[in-house]
Amino acid sequence: MIAAKQQRLRELALVMLRDAHGEDFTEEQAAELPAQIEEYQRLTEPQEILSLLDELKRSYTAFESMSYLAASHAERAQKLLAESFIPGQMHCAKCKFQLTKKVLCMGSGTIGAGDNKTGPCPNGCGPLWPVTWKQADQENQEIIGRLCDEQRELRAQVEQLQQDKARLDSGCIVTNDRNEFGESYQTERRGMNLRASIDDAIARHARDMANV
Repeated sequence: MIAAKQQRLRELALVMLRDAHGEDFTEEQAAELPAQIEEYQRLTEPQEILSLLDELKRSYTAFESMSYLAASHAERAQKLLAESFIPGQMHCAKCKFQLTKKVLCMGSGTIGAGDNKTGPCPNGCGPLWPVTWKQADQENQEIIGRLCDEQRELRAQVEQLQQDKARLDSGCIVTNDRNEFGESYQTERRGMNLRASIDDAIARHARDMANV
């Protein structure tokens, strides 16, 4: 509203200035001139000027309040941003280098977390940035996911090993043999020490390979 009044006053003031200098107007402009003079006189009356100044004062007060609120929000945002960093934890976004800063207090003999000031990566690939709690949580979730996958694989391997152990502990085996005529037949053997037999076979194979 204030901006519109100010703009209108400027437009009318230019018209009044042209009229005072005796500039020529088109017929259409000349026909509008009396109404514009009346509007200019009305807008420049003392009460109108005082009203405009009051509006400007209120707008300035509101602007100051908004500026104060904006500064408060910016300060709060900076504080929240600082609180979102893990104290002393830094990382390189390129090579994934991780750095943990510690401060040794000689007087009390305690160790505390360092600051989060950026510095160069020791690998020379870029700066070290503070690690946020959200980043650490995401990394931990990825690690947990990998560990769960590895656990499933290990469980499958353990189950397979348990089955192999049960077969070895059974002491039962069927071997393929040949009789004196060269005919093939199968022999079922029970109560054997399969582990000892396998170890013996592996050792004989190793000796044969060594003699080749």
